[in-house]
Amino acid sequence: MATSGIFSGPDRVEFLKSFGRPVRQGSLAELKVSDAARVREAIRKGDAAGARNRLALLLPIHSGLVTTYLEWAYATRSRVAAHSTKERERELAGRCFRTWEAGLSTGTAPFQGEAVDCVRGLLDPESVGPETIGALRSNPGNAWSTRLNQLPAGEMSRLHQCLDGGAADDAIRHFDAYLEAMRDRHDLIGRYVGLYGTELAAVVGQHESLGLVQEGLESCAALAGMWGFVGQARPEDLVLMLAEHLRAHFSGEGREGGVEIVEEPDRYRLIFAPCGTGGVLRHPAVPGIKPLPEATPETWHRAGQVPAYCAHCAKNELTSIRRFGHPAWVTEFDPDPKKPCGWTVYKDPKLIPKQFFERLGLPAPTPAQG
Repeated sequence: MATSGIFSGPDRVEFLKSFGRPVRQGSLAELKVSDAARVREAIRKGDAAGARNRLALLLPIHSGLVTTYLEWAYATRSRVAAHSTKERERELAGRCFRTWEAGLSTGTAPFQGEAVDCVRGLLDPESVGPETIGALRSNPGNAWSTRLNQLPAGEMSRLHQCLDGGAADDAIRHFDAYLEAMRDRHDLIGRYVGLYGTELAAVVGQHESLGLVQEGLESCAALAGMWGFVGQARPEDLVLMLAEHLRAHFSGEGREGGVEIVEEPDRYRLIFAPCGTGGVLRHPAVPGIKPLPEATPETWHRAGQVPAYCAHCAKNELTSIRRFGHPAWVTEFDPDPKKPCGWTVYKDPKLIPKQFFERLGLPAPTPAQG
């Protein structure tokens, strides 16, 4: 039985003080239902207010995450250029872009042509370069993020018009179009980020590559307060943050934003099948995405099993151990791409098994003497 009020009662969007904003709360069984299913359910019931309440949460989360993906791509290119030359970086970006284009026909479903054209224009090294990150960050209403989010925002606007008129079928149609447009943008940029890390590792080496990619990510605006929140959050609040993050990545069955939270006596486990980031790069395998060859802390000392994108999870463990003395959450990585991965939050850091330190090449903390 869940021990916290945020994991009891009906599925709802409710203000949480530690977040400073509303977030999905409710029983673990109800939170397992995807974001998309909850929105459609409200629309079909004629609950326009309930649908609007959930949509008001989804749009900023989705658009913020997809925009952060783009910022991450630009920021990493800037980091690489600073450690090399703009010419060498542009050559690397060109090779990555060509691999990205060649693999667009693979996946469980084809990408919309409109989304491909949009993202292609935002990633093409003939149009953007390492310096683009400065222009993007200097203007909150910049042309890049505006172009990225324009069509999904338009579908969301038409959805609200349908809610005003009580046209449920049309509202669901525009909601599905919104989801498809946003998910395509997410996956297309996610592929590029994963491919860039893979290509970069082959050029500068695995360790340096992963460091530059992580530096690019942690320089993004959306991550500015993340570690501060993680450091003070209750385990239950951290679980809600991670679940929301995974849903925003379109994890879960049908890629509709579903995550299962399982409570055990000493931990909360988040299971996402599939993972909406590294998971969809691994199965079915995206051309150009390859496991990293070296067994290092950033691959949990697994050789030839962890792609560059998934190494980001190990980097997060290393970062949190450096900051707090323990991994804020533990990644349950499965080398079989057909099986789901997961994240685990321990209710007390002292309960974290030593194996999760040792696989990173670090000693487990010595228990305090009473």
